[in-house]
Amino acid sequence: MKAITKLGGKIDFKVDEKRRIVYETNTGLWKKPEIEEYQKTHEQEVEPLLNKGGVVKPWAKISDIREYKMSMIVDEINNHSSWASKRGLTHVAMIVNDLASAKASLVKGQINRSATQGHKTEYFDTHEEAEKWLAQNGF
Repeated sequence: MKAITKLGGKIDFKVDEKRRIVYETNTGLWKKPEIEEYQKTHEQEVEPLLNKGGVVKPWAKISDIREYKMSMIVDEINNHSSWASKRGLTHVAMIVNDLASAKASLVKGQINRSATQGHKTEYFDTHEEAEKWLAQNGF
């Protein structure tokens, strides 16, 4: 598994090339520099590990956003989501704090508006639940 960390740990990726799953942890308040680095890292380091030789194949993501703060970068997240779907992203498992909590509802609302760009997105309390869902969907 390849590990990639950017911006002092605000962006942390682990790429399982065999299972075709990207594990990411996003923390803190993101502004334009963070989302730009996120997109650049996807384009230059993550996506080439999944689509070797430019051949697009299905892949999935487990995104731990328990420490992510709501940010005003919805358009940028929309653009990233659209780009990722065109590059093979089919399933996103979002790990949030307690699904019933107000914070999770707010973050989920932001992500719902931005992450439905051609891939299926589900929300989970634990990493284990997210892994199980992806396994049930062929990953």
